[in-house]
Amino acid sequence: MSDSIWQEAEQRANVGYATVISRDSSDPDEVVYIAVNPELPGCTAQGATVAEARELLRENRITYIEHLLRRNRPVPAPAELHVFTEADTRKQVACQNPNAPIYAAKPGTLSTLSNQPL
Repeated sequence: MSDSIWQEAEQRANVGYATVISRDSSDPDEVVYIAVNPELPGCTAQGATVAEARELLRENRITYIEHLLRRNRPVPAPAELHVFTEADTRKQVACQNPNAPIYAAKPGTLSTLSNQPL
């Protein structure tokens, strides 16, 4: 593995991609958090805690970007910060899993937007 490509992937992965974390409540006996970078289709991770899901997502994001760089593919830029109201967010996820808590964050922050069923 070329060290310079990996280093470039690490640098690009740390530029502020949005992170969305939700709790998967499909199994009441197991707590699982799913983390996604919306700007990077398919870049996801899961963990037993929010912190674990975020850390695994960070690692996956580096690998994802490294894969694109090795194939001379464009690397999507981080999205601009968008602020949604709780009502807006509820409308967007209502058809997915209305009972799951919804989290939205930029790196270094995490705020619960909703943890009540719709």
